[in-house]
Amino acid sequence: MEPMVPAPERKGAEFWLSAIDEARKRERPWRERARKVVERYRDERSSTDDSVRMNILWSNTDVLMAALYSRTPTADVRRRYMGDDDAARDAALALERYLTYSLDSYNFDSTVRDTLKDYLLVGRGTARVRLETDTYDREDVSEEVAYSPDGMPMVTSTTESVEEILDQRIICEPVHWADLVIQPARCWREVEWIAFRHMLDRDELKAQFGDIGAKVNFTHSRRGDERDESEELTEGRAEVFEVFDKRNRRRIFVSHGTDKVLEEEEDPYGLTHFFPIPEPLYSVRTTDTLIPVCEYTLYQDQVQELDLITSRISALTDALKRRGVFDASMKELSELAMADDNVFIPVDNYSSMLERGGLAGVMAEAPIQNLAAVLQQLYQARALVIETIFEVVGISDITRGVSADRETATTSRTKAFFGSLRLVNRKREVIRFIRDIMRLKGELVAEHLDPVVMGAATQIKITPEVFMALRDEMGRGYRIDIETDDSVAYDEAAERQQRIEVLTAAGNFIGQSAELVQSGALPFEAAKQLLMFGLRGFKKGRELEDLFESLQPPPPPQQDPGATDPGMQLAIVEREARAKEAELRGQIEQLKASLKNRELDLRERDMVQDGELEVGRLQLRAQEIEQAGELKREEMALKSLELEQNDG
Repeated sequence: MEPMVPAPERKGAEFWLSAIDEARKRERPWRERARKVVERYRDERSSTDDSVRMNILWSNTDVLMAALYSRTPTADVRRRYMGDDDAARDAALALERYLTYSLDSYNFDSTVRDTLKDYLLVGRGTARVRLETDTYDREDVSEEVAYSPDGMPMVTSTTESVEEILDQRIICEPVHWADLVIQPARCWREVEWIAFRHMLDRDELKAQFGDIGAKVNFTHSRRGDERDESEELTEGRAEVFEVFDKRNRRRIFVSHGTDKVLEEEEDPYGLTHFFPIPEPLYSVRTTDTLIPVCEYTLYQDQVQELDLITSRISALTDALKRRGVFDASMKELSELAMADDNVFIPVDNYSSMLERGGLAGVMAEAPIQNLAAVLQQLYQARALVIETIFEVVGISDITRGVSADRETATTSRTKAFFGSLRLVNRKREVIRFIRDIMRLKGELVAEHLDPVVMGAATQIKITPEVFMALRDEMGRGYRIDIETDDSVAYDEAAERQQRIEVLTAAGNFIGQSAELVQSGALPFEAAKQLLMFGLRGFKKGRELEDLFESLQPPPPPQQDPGATDPGMQLAIVEREARAKEAELRGQIEQLKASLKNRELDLRERDMVQDGELEVGRLQLRAQEIEQAGELKREEMALKSLELEQNDG
């Protein structure tokens, strides 16, 4: 959290209402001008106003919104330092998944577009993050055993209502430019309090503030019009201000409808910078004040000139008609102007008309050449004024950056680069604003989201290590970095290119110097110092300094003391040859033994197969003998039966 000095004198509804009124008084000229700019953007005018004008403010705003924000951002959460920190890695993954889910759970694009519209029209736009929690009351019954004076056990039951979290949501919503009051300051870091305006009816006052809300007097009508001091409203709305006091880290609710503080509480969110909004977007920023400037005022003189030219073009276009006069004695000519194609008008004094020079002698048209020339000049002047407005706003750069069909790729890239050059700072500011929103949402997730809800939304098991990494307010910022894909796109590409350059340079040097080190032409320490000298020239090479500093020279190859003697070398060669020959002979003997064993196995297998065939033949022979014996016995039985019958 930011260090700050508490201000105990800041308390009470009177103090805060006075401070809010003073801040709004300073902003009153801007607020009045902002309402007029919004009316001009919406082209709101009375039904009797028939003036003709070009609403170039609407066109400019629409083009710039498309140039500054065109797609939904993607959260990019990672470990700040790529070390072996598994808890930070898992916590970053869980945060990234939940932020991605959060962007899909509501219309985040609409929030950003509404913020950008305020930014482009009135000069200031912002959005706030909010934590929504759905709970239910669960009755927890506990039993205790106690003993009476006579020693008999007694069971007492206690019912306690426990609040359980059903679901949690972290959303972002736009803050209307008229509903935000900021303490007068020169820059955002000097701002010590902000206030949000809410218009609440009686039911909302009671639901949020209880009995004191039922006694708040209405300050506005139900339509939102401010009431007269002498008027008593029985129905309407009360203007309630939600004040965030950064120095005392407290939230206070006050209203002009009562002289008491409606509600006051300690830091509700526990955010690092306390405020639930990022630094607002300012279209025109100076270093002496935070009062916004409507961007439209920078080219309103050119717009007035454009309206004047457009109105003259309309008037001259209306006057640019075919009109003329004719001889009254030839009334038939009045029908000529209204005649259709291939229609001839009969004339009684046709011969007289011919004598007077034909149609040219009896009728004449009003000249329109001068009107047409003036009209053409007005169109050219309007185009120049529009071009001037585009130059002021920066749309001309976008137009110059558009590529033609027949241009080369290099030309297209060059035009695209210079075409968006003036918008780079504005795009970076929008990217910064969205990144800060992501960080605020990430803080709310880490500080307040229930682990069960987070695990269900991210499909990641929130272990105690991950939970502690998220809850560690100080260490979380040191270990985890929250960005968006747009904010890290350039840095990621540059970092990847630097890593490739480091690896390429180190690999080339090591490959070229390895032979010199092995041959002894280049000492190992000299090669290592040259490598370190080259790595220190790369920013990413500094991360590898410790690794390369720990390199040790390779051990020298062990050499036989007698290797330099030719006789010894010959003896070594002969000994190695004999050893090789003995090894080959052993392999041959092993091969012969294995072949012999294989042959014995095959013979044994054949004998077994022959024995099995002989046993089969004997079994068949025994079955035949047994069957023949059975037949013989049956014949003997039949013969005995025949003899018995004959004897009988």
